[in-house]
Amino acid sequence: MRILILSHAQYITVALPKIIEQAETLCSLGHHTTLVVTSKTNRFRTERFERNGVRFILSPSVLHGRWRHGADPYDAIRRYVALRDETFDIVHAIDSRPSVILPALALQRTLNIPLVIEWSDWYGRGGAIEERSGRIFARTLGLAETFFEEHFRLRADAATAISARLRDRLVGLGFPPEKILLHRMGCRTDLFQRSDSRNAKRQLGLNPDQMYFGYFGRLYEADHRFLLSAFEEACDELDAQLLFVGDVKPLGGDKLGQIHYVGRVSDESYRTYLNAVDVCLLPLRATQTNLARWPSKIGDYLAAGKPVVATPVSDVAEIFAASEIGILSSDTTPAGYAQALRGIVAHQSRWKEMGDNGRQFAEQHLDWSVIARALIRFYENTIASRK
Repeated sequence: MRILILSHAQYITVALPKIIEQAETLCSLGHHTTLVVTSKTNRFRTERFERNGVRFILSPSVLHGRWRHGADPYDAIRRYVALRDETFDIVHAIDSRPSVILPALALQRTLNIPLVIEWSDWYGRGGAIEERSGRIFARTLGLAETFFEEHFRLRADAATAISARLRDRLVGLGFPPEKILLHRMGCRTDLFQRSDSRNAKRQLGLNPDQMYFGYFGRLYEADHRFLLSAFEEACDELDAQLLFVGDVKPLGGDKLGQIHYVGRVSDESYRTYLNAVDVCLLPLRATQTNLARWPSKIGDYLAAGKPVVATPVSDVAEIFAASEIGILSSDTTPAGYAQALRGIVAHQSRWKEMGDNGRQFAEQHLDWSVIARALIRFYENTIASRK
């Protein structure tokens, strides 16, 4: 199958690695996969190259900053021009920002191929736009974001949704539920080889006798403050350190001297830090954005065999209901999360069992090979239905 995937992400930013993992897995299953993203610097030249079987096309953009992430009509035109004379069996648009949805709709018509539109984030109507840019932007220029987020959804031949909440929102717009696939971001379980945490701590220059909680990846500022508040409350009774690994800026006020910001690291160091920490954290507040998202880092946490402390937000709660992988806090307050942190320490003797459960769940449900096979079946059914 010849698969075209369109993303508004820049090559290469934090949002893209999981999409690349998916594309590489599709290639490993024998499918020709082209991934189109936005160049981080080029304004006029389209770049093409192949890596790990995936054919990359980096489209130029004349805009800067946040506008370069999918808002450039010039980027949309360049994508269509670069692809209109090629042959594909299906086009998969990740979200519906202008640089993605406009060429996707044009190619659907020009090449007479089915279009799948993915819904991977809740942007407008109280979603990520307010989290990232504030209410003033959301209620002015953000209205255009909401228009593009919703307006073109019904033109797809099929759709994927990253969470049950987004699936339900799509059904509410009038999309047939039988044409929607619940499609979550997965993980590469083969990349995570579990090792003794004490050795990993020594390798990173950490105290092998110290307990470490770890958060990995990006974090909204309000979720960041939520975690700091809960951790400070829990540390009245716990002797633990908190590591932030990824693009998280310090907020200050570390009265305890127990909070450490590692910053961005290589893929290899990322996995070493996952081996080193004792417990992984997922502190999501009950916002519209968090309720509708799928935090893909949960797959890496489980693949690394680590117990997880999470709030009862998003579809992650389903995993806790299916398997004992850690502790789900009783509510979404800092006090409730602090209690969950104390609870995971009280169950330290069961950490290995929780980690084993998580690893098994990841292998059976979240590994990209499992998710990609389901996606291929969905593509095949969509192509057959269109014919």
